[in-house]
Amino acid sequence: MKVKGWLRTILELAALALLTLSLVLAFRGVAARQDVQVAQSLIQSPAPPREGTPTVMPAPTPTGETIFESPLPTPTPSPTPTSPVTVVPGPLPPGLKIVCVDKGEDDWTSVIWIANVDDLNHVQVIAKLQNLTRGWGPFGHISPDGRQIAYILPRKNTSESVLGVVNIDGTENRVLDDPVDGPGVEWLLRWSPDSQWIAYLRRVPPRPESENSEIWLIHPDGTGKKLLVSGLRAGLLIGWSKDSSQIYYTPGGRDLWAVNVDGKSSPSTLLHLDDSAAPVRLSPDGEKIIYEIRGLREPAPVTLGVVSIDGRDKHVLAEGIDSRGFAFENYTLSPIWSPDSTRVVYNLPVDSTHTEILSIPWDASEATTAIRSKEQAYYKPLSWSPDGRFIVAWRYPLDAGPDAKIHLVLVGLDGSLRRVYSIELDFPLPTFVGWLEGKAQ
Repeated sequence: MKVKGWLRTILELAALALLTLSLVLAFRGVAARQDVQVAQSLIQSPAPPREGTPTVMPAPTPTGETIFESPLPTPTPSPTPTSPVTVVPGPLPPGLKIVCVDKGEDDWTSVIWIANVDDLNHVQVIAKLQNLTRGWGPFGHISPDGRQIAYILPRKNTSESVLGVVNIDGTENRVLDDPVDGPGVEWLLRWSPDSQWIAYLRRVPPRPESENSEIWLIHPDGTGKKLLVSGLRAGLLIGWSKDSSQIYYTPGGRDLWAVNVDGKSSPSTLLHLDDSAAPVRLSPDGEKIIYEIRGLREPAPVTLGVVSIDGRDKHVLAEGIDSRGFAFENYTLSPIWSPDSTRVVYNLPVDSTHTEILSIPWDASEATTAIRSKEQAYYKPLSWSPDGRFIVAWRYPLDAGPDAKIHLVLVGLDGSLRRVYSIELDFPLPTFVGWLEGKAQ
């Protein structure tokens, strides 16, 4: 039977409307499932805030029927994370303080700040320095009288770094020498106990591969600069005698040498250690040295010991310290002294992923005491606070996966742990400078 043209047109439009309606309903079902998936993904991993609100084009509506579509949900913007650290103008309340170097407003500036150890969330910025190499700030060392910070500011060629000094309140920032060896300060820069001299190293010529080192002295006001020792092969500064009359150093070998500050006598061997031994740290009382004995091939088990400066009193603290197979390939044994020179703290790898922080008397008269025991983290102790309450250390979690980062932490002698945050949240590791005791700052 033939169908008239107008009737055929009506039937075709009706079929098209039904087809369109079915497609719209199907689209809505798919969109609903996608919305559930999007919501689940937002719960698992919050999306970053979007700029503006996108315009959603409506689906075509068939003739003669209105379909009300629910608008697509707009993800709630996640709050921008902020650092828990607040910069305050100061002065800070009295009490023990920690001093750190941190990132400034960009990669070419650094700041030095102070915070009370009992309130790490409020810091006082005391100085701002211009970096000489992008992203690489100064390394500092506080004078024993707590009045000044000597620092080494690295250049790209670290043996061409700059030596400077700034008052603890940020005033009178001055350059003392350029170039000097860098970038760190632990064995490259040492204040005398009376705060009258700064000892430091220079390489001749100033290039990274040069092993010819010199020991220089200078007063913090820039006067009295003089060459004390030359011709050293990879020399390192170990410390000063308690009366500030001598500097102790190692010329790159196992012996400990001494030289008088007045320069009137030649350097001499102060202490001769066993083969494969190397002096590491001088005790605060200037009477004892921590030393390490390593195997001929690295990595190899290490022996940790203490010997008096005169060589008469010698004790082994730990033997067979083995980091082979440890999960953190840059592990180093990092023993430090207690402020009263009676104990030594070191980091011991227990197995491939666990370490302990242990404390032992310098003469091994008692068994070791565990401060933190069998934790899945690498610790590098840096310094013991003057009041004996804290150890500042680098901490690298070994159970955090590929996104793990090294952080600066305060480890309490009771085993407590607190992170020292940076002013900038995306800058994970402020550099420890030292401690300040007593009065408000």
